[in-house]
Amino acid sequence: MKRRTFFKNSLLVTSGTLFMDSFLGCVNPLLQDGNVDEYFKGFQDPPADSRLFVRWWWNGNRLAENEILRELDVMQAAGIGGVEINPIAFPEGSDPVGYEALTIFEEKWLDMLQVALEGAKERGMICDMIVGSGWPFGGEFLNKEDQSQMVTIETIDLEGGQSYHFKIDELVDRVDPEIHSRNKTVYRELQMARLLPKVSRDFVEGEDLVSSITDEVLSINVPAGKHILYYVVKLTGYMAVINGAPGASGPVLNHYSKSATEKYLNRISGFITGKVGNMGEYIRAMFCDSMELEGANWNDDLPGEFEVRRGYSILPYFPFVLKKVGHMGNPLEEDYGTKFSEDVTSMLKRVELDFYLTRIELFKERF
Repeated sequence: MKRRTFFKNSLLVTSGTLFMDSFLGCVNPLLQDGNVDEYFKGFQDPPADSRLFVRWWWNGNRLAENEILRELDVMQAAGIGGVEINPIAFPEGSDPVGYEALTIFEEKWLDMLQVALEGAKERGMICDMIVGSGWPFGGEFLNKEDQSQMVTIETIDLEGGQSYHFKIDELVDRVDPEIHSRNKTVYRELQMARLLPKVSRDFVEGEDLVSSITDEVLSINVPAGKHILYYVVKLTGYMAVINGAPGASGPVLNHYSKSATEKYLNRISGFITGKVGNMGEYIRAMFCDSMELEGANWNDDLPGEFEVRRGYSILPYFPFVLKKVGHMGNPLEEDYGTKFSEDVTSMLKRVELDFYLTRIELFKERF
């Protein structure tokens, strides 16, 4: 079968044109004289946005003008329609063969970006670009208030009729989730401490113990019966960007913070427009890659947002909707905490779902 005949028959079968033409009484433009030939030519020599695209790894930001242009020529000759510029960490153990590692968004790196953008445009190719480097976005330049946050819990079983004294720094240091990509500097803050019975049929918020802290020591006189110390710790800057290129491999951005996101995006667009002018002249789209947030679940205004959106305060239930965090931010599968009745457990599950819903809304609105 000739290719042109095969092409025409494929159009008829896959689009259902025969059925639609007779059913709707309209004429499909593909069936008009001459149009099939024009479409066939389009498949022989498609426009750039209809050709294959490739992810263009900039390994370790080891870049040189001649090599950038050579690779664009190779891709153009192969029929590639566009590239997705993706700076990434240099593969461990690889030979840099004399190429200098450039820092992302510094002047030398921006020079190479300009070479790539202008070179692609001259060749009729399309450029997309990741908004930073690695997974998820971040960098050494982030201030503490813009870094990723997680609130999580720890529990300690206590015997009734005894007194306990815990140093605050020792308590917070016990909260050390098994993060895949650990940041060098982690800020830990005790947010809440409560004493609860080991078993309770009814919901109890628990005794607030923060007022029992003196000279950075938490002192507890446990009443009769088995009890549990619940305490909540906020971790800030706990995660580093996975495989971030030089200049973008520090703490992860707080994806629940509108101000942090806007500062981050404005910083990047400022650098690029300062070098090439209107970004839209060279970059079709900037996008976000996958987001391994590893347990990120917090912004400081979340309790207030929760109350506005859900109509009640999350604070009485807070320790019971949080989870101990394990590898990659997943909840630890272990038995801990107060044993409530089935009705209370069901109620807490509903609060937990509201907590998830609020976070989803904030994430979509702010990032």
